[in-house]
Amino acid sequence: GAPSFAVVRLGPRLPLAGHADMRLVGEAVHGFMAADRPSASGTWREALARRLLAAWEVSALDPGDLLRAADRFWAHLAREYPDGIHRREWPLARFADGQLTHGRADLVVEHAGGLALYDHKTFPGGEDRWTGELQSYAPQLDAYAGLLRQATGRSVTRQAVHLAIAGVVLLPEGTAG
Repeated sequence: GAPSFAVVRLGPRLPLAGHADMRLVGEAVHGFMAADRPSASGTWREALARRLLAAWEVSALDPGDLLRAADRFWAHLAREYPDGIHRREWPLARFADGQLTHGRADLVVEHAGGLALYDHKTFPGGEDRWTGELQSYAPQLDAYAGLLRQATGRSVTRQAVHLAIAGVVLLPEGTAG
C-alpha cells in the first residue's frame, strides 16, 4: 500500500524562476547541503551557493533561497538532535552473494538513540504527489538503512526525505523516532 507519513513543515515553498532543469537544481542543492557549514560567515555561505548554482548552470533558484532552505533544515536537525553528529555524503557499500550494493547517504545524524538517515530531494511537485514520490524513494532508503545497520551495528531510527524546494521533511510511518 501507499506509505503513510508525517509532514514537518520547515517553511514556505521556494520560488523557482523561469525554466528549471530539476536534475541540475538537485545537483546544486545536494552540493550545497554537503558543503555548507551553518557556522560559517554569511558571506562565505552565499559565495558557496552562488558558485554551486553557477557551476550547475541553475538560474531558477536564488542563492538567498538556497541559504534559507539550508538554514531551516539545519534548525530542524538542531531541534530534533541537539547533540547529533552530522555525517554528510556517507559512502555505503556491501558485497554479498556476488552482488555489490553501494551508494552515498546524503546525511546521517548520529545521536544517542542510533542513526537518522536523511535524503535531500528537490522534487517540486505539490503535496498530492508526495506519496508517490516517497514510494519511489523507499527502496533506496531501506537499502541504505540496512547497510548502515550492518556497518555500524546501530539502529536506524529515522528514514526521512527532505524536500528542499517544498520546505518539508517527510517522515515515513515507523521511522519518525
